[in-house]
Amino acid sequence: MKRIIYTIVAAASILASGVAAAAPAMASSAPAGQVVAHTHENGVTDTTNGGLSGTYCQVDPLYGPVWAHDNLERTVTATPTAQAGVWQVTVASNGSYAAFADPRTCGAPVAAGGPVKGQITFTVDATAAPSAANLGPQSDSTVRSSQLATALWLPGQAQIDPSAPQPYSFTYKLGGQDYTQTG
Repeated sequence: MKRIIYTIVAAASILASGVAAAAPAMASSAPAGQVVAHTHENGVTDTTNGGLSGTYCQVDPLYGPVWAHDNLERTVTATPTAQAGVWQVTVASNGSYAAFADPRTCGAPVAAGGPVKGQITFTVDATAAPSAANLGPQSDSTVRSSQLATALWLPGQAQIDPSAPQPYSFTYKLGGQDYTQTG
């Protein structure tokens, strides 16, 4: 009987040590130093390409024709690069839009609203590490993605590299079809 108990204890010990050894590898897949923060925005102006002939879009002189207002959950993820002080910051958006124009023509809207999901990535030069505590749970509707990208730092500690690409992709369900804006 003792032999069976010792065998069970030994097997349990081996199993437990194997699980313990595997635990650190399973603990986190996020890169070291990565910072993730969340915020919400309601009433965000959604823009489309300039030069469209329709008259339903509103005009934003800085960002182009406005065709909808968005209600978005935003996730801002800052990941350090191999270069000291340089971060890749992705602003991911997930939510819904309320349209007053067709983003493809600036004509009458083809859908009153629907889901939107997308992201944009920035290269940020910083003099300090970011902190999720610097971004509140609710952001003003006038805050742009570029401002969210630097909101993880205190004022003056970070700026977007204007020479780096800023790839983006946003997909909308528009009249039952996927409509994607990329750049």
